[in-house]
Amino acid sequence: MTDGPLAWFSLMTRPKSDRVRMHRVRSVVLKTVLLTVLATVAGCSDLFSPNGNQSRLDENRDKWRAQGLTTYSFSLHQLCFCGINGPVRVVVVNGSAVNATMISNGQSVDPRFVSSIESLFDFIQRGIAKHSAVLEVTYDPTRGFPARIVSDGSKSTADDEVTYEVSDVQPIALTAGAVTERRPPLLPGVDPLLRSLAPSRL
Repeated sequence: MTDGPLAWFSLMTRPKSDRVRMHRVRSVVLKTVLLTVLATVAGCSDLFSPNGNQSRLDENRDKWRAQGLTTYSFSLHQLCFCGINGPVRVVVVNGSAVNATMISNGQSVDPRFVSSIESLFDFIQRGIAKHSAVLEVTYDPTRGFPARIVSDGSKSTADDEVTYEVSDVQPIALTAGAVTERRPPLLPGVDPLLRSLAPSRL
């Protein structure tokens, strides 16, 4: 490999078209490296800045936990390519969904396929860790729960988009045996996307 004056002489003795081509290639390579570094720095900056996804998640999850609310009900509207669409009323006991019904007709829904507020926080955390292509979260300013989540795990994967909307969160006081958790065996043909929406309970 030549270097120093010999390298310069070798370069200068090449045809002008070759020198121009080499210059362009080097420029493209340098720009690509620079853009990659800037994107990486920007990603880290967003992650740890006061307004970054991780900082906002931590702040609002702490706000939610500070209320000590682990037994409650709320309305969940999830929009996705899955078997459950439309508003659902969810009952949560000790952080886990134990009962769910469609608000429109009162039809019972398997609680394994709906999320508690705690599992929605976990969903956001996974989206941050996996660098989801889209992750837009709006938190309730008073109580900290995620009022709206818009997620798309990957632009190259079809039908993995999901939107969650949370409203009407109400604490409930339960007497012994007031809510029983019924978990029927999972059927072999369950939609795989439903599994991904509630992985901690399957």
